[in-house]
Amino acid sequence: EQGEVTKVLCDSTLSDRIVSYVKPYLSRIEFVPADFESGNTGSRLPVELRLKATSPWPLFTFPLDTTGEVGDWSLFDRCLALNEIIPAKIKRFESYFGAPNIDTTSEQYWYVLCRVELDSIGAVKEREVVLSTYDKVAEQISTATLWGEFSPAIVKGRPVASDMYILVSFFGAVAYPTTIIYPQETDTVSNILERLRIRQYPVRSGLLSPPIPKRLPSFNYPLGPYHPNHRDTILVDLRVDSLGNCRVAGTVRTHAEIRKALGEVVPEMQFYPAFDFEGRRRSFTGRAVFEFSGEPTVRVRWQWLP
Repeated sequence: EQGEVTKVLCDSTLSDRIVSYVKPYLSRIEFVPADFESGNTGSRLPVELRLKATSPWPLFTFPLDTTGEVGDWSLFDRCLALNEIIPAKIKRFESYFGAPNIDTTSEQYWYVLCRVELDSIGAVKEREVVLSTYDKVAEQISTATLWGEFSPAIVKGRPVASDMYILVSFFGAVAYPTTIIYPQETDTVSNILERLRIRQYPVRSGLLSPPIPKRLPSFNYPLGPYHPNHRDTILVDLRVDSLGNCRVAGTVRTHAEIRKALGEVVPEMQFYPAFDFEGRRRSFTGRAVFEFSGEPTVRVRWQWLP
């Protein structure tokens, strides 16, 4: 209740050694305690740990940043679950129409953000468009929320009324009118843009969207005529600025030939830049896995995308 660390657990098989190493670091951090029903309360906080040979101390990622904004959505979702909070979810979202610009040189894809107020059984009470770059279809999307199906938020076993935010994104590689979407089934969908076109958030905080590669749904990038013959799979830190330009921010050790290929292919990658809940474009740092197979293309898996 005071924000002090009382226990550290680790989900690694090396848990005892890692806990002994990181606990002194975590215990020296000042935390603002969790707030529940207008009072401080004890809580469980998931923390991602990275150990790098080039860093003299462990690197931590927390669900919230030092300003109290969501800094990592996957950790934030896990934090809610660890504290017996299940946000409201979309069970079904109706088909809708759009005619997005399929020009891949466009600076940003079109989108509509709606706030939906739900009661304790998941029925829609109110809805509004809070942000839109595609006004021609904004009212259509707002109306579609009335025909959707939702599960209510659950707090410590009890269904409660809540707000949720629904981001509808329009990509040129998606067929319109769209099919009815069942978000709980999208993990089986091969086209990642189908998983990204409807996104849901329990709070209005942090990034609304991370950078999205314009090359999707393809994950392969050409390396040119002098591609590396060496094979390696490496983790790379990437920095995408507010204009969608990309550069290497850090990488593990690898062959000089592969380092050279990274230096050539990464600046050529084009992104729709990250943006927040106010529609402001933001710079972003994230990790991606590059799979070099000796072929003239490299396959990239973006760790910040579903």
